[in-house]
Amino acid sequence: MLLPATSQIPAVFGRATWALDPASAAPTAGSTELRILVWEIECSSGSPATGRMSAPVIEYTPQTVTITIGVRGLGGIQACPLPRGTPAIVRLPQPLGDRPLLDGGHEPPIPPTPALL
Repeated sequence: MLLPATSQIPAVFGRATWALDPASAAPTAGSTELRILVWEIECSSGSPATGRMSAPVIEYTPQTVTITIGVRGLGGIQACPLPRGTPAIVRLPQPLGDRPLLDGGHEPPIPPTPALL
């Protein structure tokens, strides 16, 4: 599980992308917990992001909910095979409602898509 939501991702974390875990039930309007998969955007020699993910930044607007997650890089020279998504649970401070989710790991944010780099 990720740490409680924060207001910004510290600079020591690199960008990451995420998607809803297809093995879990789709979120509903009343959902306050999301099961997701996280991919580090930087090269990581195929290593999962376990233990290296930031607390999520969750931004609510009347139209959308944007979730941004960072991953602390491994440092050094890394090969670039894409690892499997790292499972994580995001707890929302308020229900999702009818708002679509957006992945803040992209600029501008986009709907969450598995391993979209």
